[in-house]
Amino acid sequence: MHKIWMVGMHDLSNYGDCMFAHIFAYKMRGVGCRIEYVSLTGSKSIFRDAVRSVSIEEAEAQIQRGDTVIVGGGNIISDVPMTFFESRDTPYRESHTGVDLWLRSLEIAQERKCKSIIAGAGAFAPLKKATLQRWNSVKGKVDYIAWRDSSTWQIMGKQEGELIRPDMAVDKDIVRIFLGSEKTKKEDKILVNLRPRSLNGTNTKRVRRALEELAIRWGLPLVFHSNSYSHNDGEISELLGFKQEGRRPNTEQPKTIRESFRSIVSSRLVVTSSMHTYITAVAANNPVILITRPRYNKFKGVTKACQSPGYITASWDDIGGVDQSTEGIRGHLGDEMLLQEEHWKKVRMIVEVE
Repeated sequence: MHKIWMVGMHDLSNYGDCMFAHIFAYKMRGVGCRIEYVSLTGSKSIFRDAVRSVSIEEAEAQIQRGDTVIVGGGNIISDVPMTFFESRDTPYRESHTGVDLWLRSLEIAQERKCKSIIAGAGAFAPLKKATLQRWNSVKGKVDYIAWRDSSTWQIMGKQEGELIRPDMAVDKDIVRIFLGSEKTKKEDKILVNLRPRSLNGTNTKRVRRALEELAIRWGLPLVFHSNSYSHNDGEISELLGFKQEGRRPNTEQPKTIRESFRSIVSSRLVVTSSMHTYITAVAANNPVILITRPRYNKFKGVTKACQSPGYITASWDDIGGVDQSTEGIRGHLGDEMLLQEEHWKKVRMIVEVE
């Protein structure tokens, strides 16, 4: 049977990367193919509803002529060691680099005369000259290319005919994909989902004070939500000094992607430095504050796709004064959704079995 090999970081215990497989499967429903998921190591994510994947070595032994190889979303385009994640629990070793996954997958597709697609993948830094030489040798045979943002397009050589589409999770169907017809009741809480790297170079006492002022303005408790084990989200409350002062902040550690999704969309306010937590809040028309630290290019492409992006800031000092009356705090997806639907039609047209 014809197979689609969906390549991504399915082996990470990271909310965003684990979402992609479910979104892709939903968009490919009805296509007469079997989807196989490929990651660098084939390790299982901690989320109970994450897909199982095979390692790139296992996939290489199984991919056959006529199959389709798809490099999926996320910051998958890189050539640095994959140990840049904060957590020591990542499945990657120092010897693992980004090209071992995305570029090798495309080379295998070319060797086996498979169709190949790049669907909303992103790069977070320039590539080495040797990597670009390898990329230049395969890119002319990729059937369809859609980069996540204009920065990635530039890094990859700005070839004519390539498209720019927002992150795979920016989709009108995302609530239906993860919650079905389930109705969510609003919970009286401010969901705080931050990455340790978003605190780099900050005065953590001032950050904590800004969050506490925000809680007072809204009259709601802060709940620290950890949905990326690979990025050490769970350390945030400790880094902010709550535990040192003898306080026990409310925390959540969802066991499934669906559980995390439900908690985000049901919150009265979401404060995050995670792009996919942000996208989830915007898809539900939630009030949301996005902290753009560090300064990632991916934020620009995603916020541009929103009719109302919510409250966007790189300064922690700004957030303490945000309340329900602040203009533009509620997120809302925009007309970019029409382009996303055209994107998926194109992907389906390429992979569909006649």
